[in-house]
Amino acid sequence: MVSKQNEQLKSKKRIIWISFLIFDILFHKTSRLEMLKHLSRKGYDAKLLGVTSQRKFKPDMPEIELQAVPLRYVPVLSPFLFALFLFLFLPFHLVKSNFDVVVTEPGVSILGFSWLPLLNRFRRFKIVLDIRSTPVETSGVSGLLENFFFQISVRFAKRFFDGLTIITGSMKKEVSERFSLNSDRVGVWTSGVSLELFDPEENLVLGAELRRKLCLNGKFVVFYHGNFGIMRGLDDCVKSMEQLKAFPDIVLFLLGSGKALPVIQEVIKKGHLGDQVIIHNPVSYSDVPKYISMCDIAIIPLPELPDWKNQCPLKLLEYLSMAKCVLLTDIPAHREVVGESKCGIYLNSSDKSGIAEGIKYAYDNREALQELGSSGREIVKKTYSWDKIAADFDAYLTRIKVA
Repeated sequence: MVSKQNEQLKSKKRIIWISFLIFDILFHKTSRLEMLKHLSRKGYDAKLLGVTSQRKFKPDMPEIELQAVPLRYVPVLSPFLFALFLFLFLPFHLVKSNFDVVVTEPGVSILGFSWLPLLNRFRRFKIVLDIRSTPVETSGVSGLLENFFFQISVRFAKRFFDGLTIITGSMKKEVSERFSLNSDRVGVWTSGVSLELFDPEENLVLGAELRRKLCLNGKFVVFYHGNFGIMRGLDDCVKSMEQLKAFPDIVLFLLGSGKALPVIQEVIKKGHLGDQVIIHNPVSYSDVPKYISMCDIAIIPLPELPDWKNQCPLKLLEYLSMAKCVLLTDIPAHREVVGESKCGIYLNSSDKSGIAEGIKYAYDNREALQELGSSGREIVKKTYSWDKIAADFDAYLTRIKVA
């Protein structure tokens, strides 16, 4: 029996994903966890190597081995310390553990692979650089460093890695042209959604209970969740509520946190919008679906900037999976997913007036929103389920060869 189990372990493909993700702080780890979980269902032995700011960290992901490096977060310094850890630890760990695939991401941690040119000819595992986003919000020292190490990472991967994966076809085209990459070495896997977790039927009662608990019964709830980034249009979204004061039952509900939070709070204060804009602290990822369930319509106010044109917004897929109609800015990233489907209502502009006009339109047609949103889940089932995306990634990993 033991011998049979050992043979099964040997037959499994082993993959390790290396990322400067602080498991107990950052909330943008979903794509890595879901990808590895679904790869494990396809026969992979999956491991995620990241960071924790707490000494005692208890992960709850039975399909994946999570290894967290204890490292108190200090801006700029902590990523360098993680890179140093990788430089000292990673070569021995990769040899000892006999991985088939190593995936890492752009950033300072690429310095942890600086030993690779010396040992490249002796390795037997494939190495892939995964790009979920080109640098955005690049102001300040941290922004300049992000952009600098992004360029170093891609150039290093071009020379010494076996492949690169990118979030959308349009971003693949942009990055390939910018860095003169061989497109055959570049794969694409988009954001995805767990259809089991983001299930409108399973969350219907929970959403209704939450709505009652938050005293939102009788309100028309416009919902946004995620990172409050400076360049995500949230300030104009909040300002739009100044033009909707004649409709006190319209409420903008923001779930999350981020750099733009002080700006948003100042807009609320100046506009006396405390009764119309609700800011809720981030919640665990498993609780997000019930918050989406309680809303009447979701909104993504991303402005038309180069930073967003090639993205595949995860929150958009989550809203669609929950069969919610979504107010959207008319940018390529949204058109790529929604197209002309009725589940998306495109705003005439991303400024406060355009957003206010869109919210008012949705409010006037609120009886039809449930029916309009129903087609969104079909879009996700067809193209953006994690099972399909993991299958595409597996096919790419099988296709590429060790350089």
